[in-house]
Amino acid sequence: MAHESDTGLRTAAFGWALVIAAPLSVASWLLVPTSMVEGTEFVDELAATSTGRATASLLTGTFFFPAAIIGVLGLTHLLGRRPGRAATLGGGLAITGLALNVIAFGAAGTLAEAVWSDIDGAATAELVETTMTGPVGMLALFGVLLAAVGTTVLGVCLYRAHAVPGPYAVLLAVYGPLQAAGFGSEIIAVIVASYVVMALALIPIGVGFLNGSFEHRAAQQPVHEAAHDLQKVPARAV
Repeated sequence: MAHESDTGLRTAAFGWALVIAAPLSVASWLLVPTSMVEGTEFVDELAATSTGRATASLLTGTFFFPAAIIGVLGLTHLLGRRPGRAATLGGGLAITGLALNVIAFGAAGTLAEAVWSDIDGAATAELVETTMTGPVGMLALFGVLLAAVGTTVLGVCLYRAHAVPGPYAVLLAVYGPLQAAGFGSEIIAVIVASYVVMALALIPIGVGFLNGSFEHRAAQQPVHEAAHDLQKVPARAV
């Protein structure tokens, strides 16, 4: 009974995390108060924005990260108790990338607070320029690339294993390169589009977790693997 309860809680956690992750990120980027310019222009844009909108962007973005990490664990769970090296690598890369972006996101919040409480605008502009082009900027870029590669690998693994309907797996695989392109070009519209693509993949998968339609696939996956392994064992001579 306790095992069934634990399984139910885990399934619910995976399902709800997958359902809410992408909408949270879309909301965060739609509320982001700047056009991703740097230095003095960044400070001017942020200073002209209401603190309420910026705070809402930071909060929704903050809630996105734990939901996304739990969601990645859920996607890996769909591949069974033995997801394989590629899926394990993909999940690990995605989670590592998300964790690095948590640090970068926290730095962005600190910069925003510095802008709103600043007396010397030129000093703040220099701080923003140094931070975003220095270690924090590199950390954020590296995190985005790791998460993009990881989700693409997971999408391919889910497609090959038929763990989810093919279109959802394809959308998940496409999301990674699209997101990397968005951050590389610093165009918010492309970034938002990448998270919309992710939402089209993750929300149906999350609903599948919640109604149990995908959970049975995860339960059957080890059986399929075991049967495949047995086929490779030569018959013992009598």
